[in-house]
Amino acid sequence: MISLIIVTHGSLSKGLLNASTIISGEPTNVFTYSLNPGNSIAEFEKVVKTAIAEKSKNGQVLVLTDIPGGSPTNVTAASMEKLNFECITGANLGMVLEAIVSKESVENFDKYVENVMQAGISSIHNLRKEIGE
Repeated sequence: MISLIIVTHGSLSKGLLNASTIISGEPTNVFTYSLNPGNSIAEFEKVVKTAIAEKSKNGQVLVLTDIPGGSPTNVTAASMEKLNFECITGANLGMVLEAIVSKESVENFDKYVENVMQAGISSIHNLRKEIGE
């Protein structure tokens, strides 16, 4: 079983999950964690680390974070020393949808992670250049 954890600044994690639910239906084993103004970074790190540890007991974990170098990514990275999971930064809706839609039929976790990352990259377009000026 694969658990997907989305860790972001503010309500972005919940927004990404909500938007994906509108498109693909209610997912299973998807969890969101949000760092909000006034939250303690140390407490947030503890919550995220506990969630990853708990979910990795039951299978593999993919964490999606919003931006490299941001606190959500940094607290997730701090968990990598002792916990076995994968993390992709730069989460966008294309990435989240791919992660949710394909996670129930995964045969190779490393390939799944690569496909999720590629879905995020391939969902970025300069529309003006594509449709012409």
